[in-house]
Amino acid sequence: MSAEKDHWSEVDPAIVENYAAGRPRDDAYLGPARVELLKRDHRYAEEQEQSRRQYEDDRAATRREHEEQLMRRQMEHASKLAQEQLDAARAVEKAANRAAWAAGLAAFGAIPQAIISAALIAAVVAYYS
Repeated sequence: MSAEKDHWSEVDPAIVENYAAGRPRDDAYLGPARVELLKRDHRYAEEQEQSRRQYEDDRAATRREHEEQLMRRQMEHASKLAQEQLDAARAVEKAANRAAWAAGLAAFGAIPQAIISAALIAAVVAYYS
């Protein structure tokens, strides 16, 4: 019986299907041929299920990897934006500091100008008096 089982596993699928369908009408081969067809159908279904599971696992892994890469890119982008904002804030602070110094120096420079202007006005008034 074992040799016969091995025999059916090696037979062409079309021949097995014909025997399983009762063509030719040989009752001795009808049962083993039908059993072999069921085994092949079962193996095919298992292979399809395994292939589907593998596809889903690969797809899930690819999706996780893509999401991780996207998250890393978003974090890098946010970090760069934060650094740019920090640099801009420092530049604004530096510019405001320089503007304050310039205003202070301008005010300090206005004192001698006021003295010179007052002296010129006094000289003009003295000249015309």
